[in-house]
Amino acid sequence: MTEETRKARAFLEREPLLRVQALEAVRRGSAEVLARRADGVLLVDRDCDLPLLCADSAETARALLDSLPETEVLVNDFTELDGEISARFGLDGSQRCHNFVYLKREKVPVRTDLELIPLSEAQAELVSRHYHIHSLEEIRETIRDGRLLGGYSGSVLVGFIGRHEEGSLGMLHVFERYRRKGHAFAMEALMVNRMLDEGRLPYGQVVPGNEASMRLQIKLGFVRCERPVSWLFRTD
Repeated sequence: MTEETRKARAFLEREPLLRVQALEAVRRGSAEVLARRADGVLLVDRDCDLPLLCADSAETARALLDSLPETEVLVNDFTELDGEISARFGLDGSQRCHNFVYLKREKVPVRTDLELIPLSEAQAELVSRHYHIHSLEEIRETIRDGRLLGGYSGSVLVGFIGRHEEGSLGMLHVFERYRRKGHAFAMEALMVNRMLDEGRLPYGQVVPGNEASMRLQIKLGFVRCERPVSWLFRTD
């Protein structure tokens, strides 16, 4: 780890819930620091080419972004500048969300007959009919990477759950006919426990207004960051 990366990590650790994405990139060794100040850092997670802007002031955020000449997506935690940043980089889409982080060392207690089994690429269209955030090709890539798992009760597929490219938990869906049976809790609990076995920090992001998902995260033992982060992106 370079001296710049160590200093960046020390800054990020002041707000570990807010800056969990950047911290995880540093811990994995995939973070490249593009610019740093005492009260901010701009880095890129090279695992997925995702720029992450972490700043405590508008002045620092603006200065750091001088080191990012062009991008089609950016995660920003100084959300007061969302509009200005979007205009600067021609990003016409945005989504705020709250980080939820599993800080416990103990696994989530869960009693279930469900198993998590990697989906096949032939099941990509089924997933796409129920999950619209990613394109069909992005779903196929997620399956090829082994990041999208099906929740099976015996031979019956009741839903699916996955990890996004940058490492966060997500893509959780239970097919309508199998809802209200605790399958969402069971699938996410099994995924959390698997990540703990792999030495990963389980975390995810929930958009404001998705109260059901927020309640599920709290029930599982996740801690919510009250300050949101913003995904800014180009929709074309």
